Amino acid sequence: MKNTKSTLYILGSALLVTGCQVRVPSVKTPAPDYYGGIEQNMVINGYPKDPLPWITFSDRSKNTAFLKKEKNESPKEIKFLEPLMVVDYNKSSKLVKVAEYNADALMKKLPAKSVKSYGWISEDNLLLWNSALRDRTSGFIMKAAIVPGNTDVVKNTGTYIKNDSAVVYSSPNLSDPVKKKIPIGELVYVYKKAADNKGYLVGKSPKINMDSIDKDIYGWVSANMIATWGERSAIRLDRKADYSKLPLFGIYSALPEYTDEKPIVPIADAANRSEIENIFPTSTTLNKNTTKYFTNAFDYSQNYIFNVLGEKLPFKRYKEITKRNKNLNIVFAIDISAENRAYAPIAKSLIQDIQLKMQKLSYYKDVKYSAVLYKNNTCGPNVIASVLSSDYNGIFKYIDDKTMEMRCEGIGGQPVNEALSTAGQLLSTVPDETNLIVLIGSTASSGMNTSSAVRFISKARAKVIAYQTQSRSSDAYNDFVLLAQNIVTTTAQNITELNKEKVADQSLILNKNNFNFIEGDLGIYSLDYPKNSMTQGFVIYPKKREDNSNSLLIKAMDTLVAQVTDENKITDRSLTAYFKSAVGSGKTTIDGRYAFMFPDVSNPLPASFASQLVTYDYPTVASGYLPVDMRKNNLGIEKGILVSEQEYDQLKNFYDQIYKQTNPDSKDFNQKRAISRYVKLLKENNPTLDEFDTNKIYSQPMRVAVAKSTGMDNSDEVMMSEINLERWKDKKVIGRETVQTYFRNYKVLSNRLLENKNNPKYKVIQNGTTFYWLNEYFMPFVTDRTKS
Repeated sequence: MKNTKSTLYILGSALLVTGCQVRVPSVKTPAPDYYGGIEQNMVINGYPKDPLPWITFSDRSKNTAFLKKEKNESPKEIKFLEPLMVVDYNKSSKLVKVAEYNADALMKKLPAKSVKSYGWISEDNLLLWNSALRDRTSGFIMKAAIVPGNTDVVKNTGTYIKNDSAVVYSSPNLSDPVKKKIPIGELVYVYKKAADNKGYLVGKSPKINMDSIDKDIYGWVSANMIATWGERSAIRLDRKADYSKLPLFGIYSALPEYTDEKPIVPIADAANRSEIENIFPTSTTLNKNTTKYFTNAFDYSQNYIFNVLGEKLPFKRYKEITKRNKNLNIVFAIDISAENRAYAPIAKSLIQDIQLKMQKLSYYKDVKYSAVLYKNNTCGPNVIASVLSSDYNGIFKYIDDKTMEMRCEGIGGQPVNEALSTAGQLLSTVPDETNLIVLIGSTASSGMNTSSAVRFISKARAKVIAYQTQSRSSDAYNDFVLLAQNIVTTTAQNITELNKEKVADQSLILNKNNFNFIEGDLGIYSLDYPKNSMTQGFVIYPKKREDNSNSLLIKAMDTLVAQVTDENKITDRSLTAYFKSAVGSGKTTIDGRYAFMFPDVSNPLPASFASQLVTYDYPTVASGYLPVDMRKNNLGIEKGILVSEQEYDQLKNFYDQIYKQTNPDSKDFNQKRAISRYVKLLKENNPTLDEFDTNKIYSQPMRVAVAKSTGMDNSDEVMMSEINLERWKDKKVIGRETVQTYFRNYKVLSNRLLENKNNPKYKVIQNGTTFYWLNEYFMPFVTDRTKS
């Protein structure tokens, strides 16, 4: 049975095999060493700190081994990324003797004669380690971004970018493209640089797993398509936070204290940036205020196309449409009168259902809800509404609390028209977003003027589901259905006309829309979208003297969400196709602030290049500076680390070691001994190649020890910043109980890491790659930070 846990780490000693005069494997990995530089960053190679059986990987396709050092060619051709066991190493000649990788051979389960020796390969033709390169100063694994960063990318785009993604090669000479593509802006790990420095071998994971080599490594990309980003230490902005009181915060192109210019990236831009784009790398070891940030060095603002009405549709408007389409707002207008109150909880069930289906609704970036409650209320307002909110639990509470407050009952049909008008008015402030209204009621007042409701719902471009919970003999029940049908059909006609502003492709326009309802299953009536109607709407009512089935509403809701999502995707694809054409992207220029990054490029930029980046908001990376105060904890600004799953697990293990070695819960806890053991652990886990200076670490505050070992910045706490480790031993300076509490918190933090590994709150997912954002909730402090 093959060992799925990486045989490299289980094997402790080499196995001698007589077949082919081969030892399997007889050579251990060399010690890690300095590897050179990437851009201005000095890096360490990927050898493990502790020697292990040496496994290498072919770094190119059509790699060739030689039977002897004199290079008599072997008939064996070695594939790209094929793993190889090292059986001999001639350091002076830089030649490596390799054998076929076989996990069973490593585990001593194969006879010696079955091991195949391939011969000798130059070490330049191999990836000699299985971990990504590390930053020399911090010792942490370096991240880089796949972005255009050179004039040649603009002039010869096809070599670098195809189908909106970076071209990946299977050889360092960049001559053999592979099927894999890397989206622009993707954070990757660098494993190796080409001998001529013109390419980098990059991967999706910071370490190669023998069971998923092809997934962990992408391949070679041009050096013109990569920019170093940082390691793990960073600050993070919250796209939902209100930064209006921090106008001077943001990213500057020069040191903030020496310039009168405004931020090149205002902090308020966080609302328009993705999770990764809102994370800005910092350095805790160098204590610098430099950072890297995603931006757009290219100006698309002069581009436009014409919609089907013959009106200009500017590039900025295209971005607004495609971005706002991805915000879904659902307003439930609920009749909470005595006769209908039993049906009100269905709204809760629907919200819950939508939340459970959010993974399937991955198109949407944000989902918000509101509840409009209505009834004939003789002791207060007839209609009240909550604000749009992503806090669905808050909506549940609002429905319960307000239903209790609106306790007085009137007579006659209910104020449906007023409720729909309120729902439409609520959504009319965000008309470009995907807006739905779900009406749940039974009766309606007769003779009401619907113009206000029609106007607001049309302005909001909201699609309506009207669901009648029950039907009785009174005319008020019939009035509900008639009003609902009128609202749905009239607003559908208006929305169809309004939506033409967003459409450029004439083939998407129906010459004749039919807004009559078609009957579906068991009393579901809907507009015939997309066959005969360009928009959607539902009216669901039971037969006379019957109650309706809640399952019909759920079914209609599923259908409506699917339909509007499909419509949005068609709109997005169509507009994107137009703007990716020479007509839609031919007026793109270099943003003057970033012209230095692309010298000798004339405006306008070639459409062949500009069209490839149309779908990206921030497809380039630049260097900048953070104001000092931004690195202090302010409202809506977090300090933390961005790590991979492997680094996440390593941090938990480190916390466990600290707790175990310092033993803070022991009755005979010794403060001096605990600090000494802590420093010993720091030495054992030192991620850099620098010699660990025990005297120096004792002379520095605890925050330095934490920063060097984890990358975290907990300098906000005075005790962390002002008391050196030597004084932590002295109970007159820091009490015994305080030191115990500090080391006891490591157990708390370890448990938090265990409990939250699958918590989406701490995951940052970029194109299928999962990172973890660990804020101060996971940082070691004397005073535990209980809020996450």
